[in-house]
Amino acid sequence: MKTKKLIRAEKEVIVALPPTESLATESLTEVVLTETTRTCEDTVRRRAYGDWQAAGCPEGDGVEFWLEAERALAS
Repeated sequence: MKTKKLIRAEKEVIVALPPTESLATESLTEVVLTETTRTCEDTVRRRAYGDWQAAGCPEGDGVEFWLEAERALAS
């Protein structure tokens, strides 16, 4: 049986695929876009976390830090 390795939240998960399902279901474009999106999200996450720490780790969900990091990195 073929397996496909997925990485989610720094935890490795192995998914067994039925014999009829191909491992090549994603196009190269989808893979590149997924990797680019993941890289961008990681960059925003690090920036937002650093800003949140610099602000003294205030209570709340931190959405404002995420949005500000997105704006700063987009410009």
